[in-house]
Amino acid sequence: ADHPFFRDPAYLLTPYETRWNHLAERWDRVWQTYTTAHTHRQQLLATRLAALDPTAILARGYAYVTDAAGHVVTAANAPATVHIHWHDGIRTYTQGDEMV
Repeated sequence: ADHPFFRDPAYLLTPYETRWNHLAERWDRVWQTYTTAHTHRQQLLATRLAALDPTAILARGYAYVTDAAGHVVTAANAPATVHIHWHDGIRTYTQGDEMV
């Protein structure tokens, strides 16, 4: 009758409850670390993707030129009519026209 089992049967569960609580705390720490790392990675990828956005480059003062079919012109021997793309719009230029 002096054995703890007879006084409090829940005594047998104490080691398992302690272990369970320890595992639950450990899982919480692991999950927090994972979600923090995942969120950080997503932010890095979003920043890299934004840097590749052509409109972001145009907003810094650059422009790009396309021909009538929409192909990018990469050399000085451009066709007679080209479209110049800036961050705030597109202008069409035909050879011989004065650019304003």
